[in-house]
Amino acid sequence: MNARDFLNAVKQELNLDTDEELSKCLGASKPSLDKWIQRNRVPDKWKLIIKEQVERGSKNRNQISVVGDNNHSSIINGDIHINISQFDHKEDIEEIIRLLPYAPSKFLEQLKIRLKTFEELSDL
Repeated sequence: MNARDFLNAVKQELNLDTDEELSKCLGASKPSLDKWIQRNRVPDKWKLIIKEQVERGSKNRNQISVVGDNNHSSIINGDIHINISQFDHKEDIEEIIRLLPYAPSKFLEQLKIRLKTFEELSDL
């Protein structure tokens, strides 16, 4: 992955639109980001800072837990509790749920659209 793609992925993960927003979020100057792109290399020091910033952003997201012993799924205080006992392919669903916090927001939007399509088809 080149530096431009890397920074775009970080912007997506942090829900930022521009390099200016990213530079403010990281505490780096916009010209520094431009140099990284021009050199096609993000300095290791900044990779660590970016990693910490992304992890901090991920910790602020809602938590997802998987349960199999109650009769319903729920959202409590922003945390999502999903009863997987109602599904086939429980192991696959557990793995998908475990990985959701790492998914970029655009992927989640596409996933939601696809799942709604399946829901509508199941009503036919």
